[in-house]
Amino acid sequence: MVVTILNQLLLGHFDRRRFISNLLYIVPFSYLVQFIGYFWDWLQIPALPLLPRLILNVLGLLGVAAAVSIYQRCNLIQHPNDDLSYILRFRFLHGSAIIAQWTSYLPPLTIIVVSFFATGHLRAIGFGTVFALIAQGAIMGWSDHHVFPHLKHHVDIVQAHHPA
Repeated sequence: MVVTILNQLLLGHFDRRRFISNLLYIVPFSYLVQFIGYFWDWLQIPALPLLPRLILNVLGLLGVAAAVSIYQRCNLIQHPNDDLSYILRFRFLHGSAIIAQWTSYLPPLTIIVVSFFATGHLRAIGFGTVFALIAQGAIMGWSDHHVFPHLKHHVDIVQAHHPA
């Protein structure tokens, strides 16, 4: 919810379609993530040796980055965090997928840092998190040109004007 509201603030106006689509995305997405976790457990993926788990992790992250690239170009309904990177990318960062993705990770990174200082514990940070932080934007940018390249971004936001 917080990121959905942040998206509206960054747009500079209330976009009802975007607001509702962000909310519509997160409810079934939460259940899907939980189901996939159960599915991986059922397949006993967590019990695999480290190398196969790393390979599956990287393949999954490549797939997620390509999927985000595809649905950002379709721009019908997006996860609020992916919409945040989209807004940052085309409103403030001159189309840079890499910088937009890194910038969009600032809210969760802030929560991680605050939680660490409050508890002294660092949880839920693993290889996949670090890989996504470093590489997801670059993979998305690459996917924009190589995965269904006929899909184009339908930029529906106004570029921020910065004084020269």
